[in-house]
Amino acid sequence: MTEPQQGLSYTEVLALARTAEEAGLEAFFRSDHYASFPGEAGMPTTDAWATLGGLARDTTR
Repeated sequence: MTEPQQGLSYTEVLALARTAEEAGLEAFFRSDHYASFPGEAGMPTTDAWATLGGLARDTTR
């Protein structure tokens, strides 16, 4: 599971998803939190379903 609100960009999440795909994994999970975790300020949450839709577009499995 990955957490963009903890500092990962979409490009980094996509790289993780592509690595998982190349390793033969059949699933990639994203948490569905609508509030940021405590910690570094200024990290917005991202919509899990929109992120997964982008990953589906940018990967082949």
